[in-house]
Amino acid sequence: MMTTCPICGRERIASDKTQCPQCDADLTCFKVLDSLPNEPDQLMEPARGMTGSKNQTILFAAIVLFLGLTTVLSVFQVHRLKGLESRMSDLDASFVNAMIKVNTRLERLAHSQSNTSEGLGARPQAAIETKDKGEASSGLETTSVKCPRLKMATEAPVTKRATGQGLAEKSVSEKEDPTEKPGFLTYHANVKDTLWDISKKYYGSGDYYPVLLEHNSQLGIYDIGDATQVRILKNVSLVKEIYKKITEKNGNRTYWYYTVSQGDTLSSVANKFYRTKDMAGQILDLNPDIALEPGERIKIMME
Repeated sequence: MMTTCPICGRERIASDKTQCPQCDADLTCFKVLDSLPNEPDQLMEPARGMTGSKNQTILFAAIVLFLGLTTVLSVFQVHRLKGLESRMSDLDASFVNAMIKVNTRLERLAHSQSNTSEGLGARPQAAIETKDKGEASSGLETTSVKCPRLKMATEAPVTKRATGQGLAEKSVSEKEDPTEKPGFLTYHANVKDTLWDISKKYYGSGDYYPVLLEHNSQLGIYDIGDATQVRILKNVSLVKEIYKKITEKNGNRTYWYYTVSQGDTLSSVANKFYRTKDMAGQILDLNPDIALEPGERIKIMME
């Protein structure tokens, strides 16, 4: 094998020569240097193999980790979607049930209102007779029994006394109406009057105001005005008996059984007894089978 002198550049020097024939340069060190570059390449081969294997391991681990995270997230999303679907199904079912109940009640009310309107011309006299019979059964009509006027401490004082007969004159607001049934008097209310005040004045307690409503079905709790005429039963003992029959106590609440009159609707009944709007729903809740037929008793929560 021939070599070249790196000093003078002479070529074709025999490989066994240790010196250059031209410049006498020592070629041994150059031969050693020529052999060195191959050794690092041989040493780097195993290291390169190890590095490639390590990189492959890291890459594989990263791929496995990515796939694992993707799987976990997918499972979580599927579970969440199933939960949302279940909730939506429950909400849909609740909404459908609520709509069915509302439609049922509306249909029932529409049917009852239709029946009531159809019967307006056919049985007005029967409705009046039914009401008269109801008053008679409750002790409101006392034609055959004359109830003496009771002297109550809460009644308005007698203004004058007749010296000959000892009869008391009626005050302006308390007059015996000749057209009234026996046992009643007519009270002419003023602007400041309430049913509670009138009940307390004549019956000793404002709690008996449902009896006034029973005898004055045209009135509402909050529409007492100046010169409003109020029928008042004079027999206090009978008032207490009627109160027990037409009311019901449940805890601190008092419920009154109102007698439906001709032409009553849920809205008109609610407006009679409540200041707050949209109380027809409460009446419907207390009376789920309501038909609003004349003479029917419905439950009213008193405020």
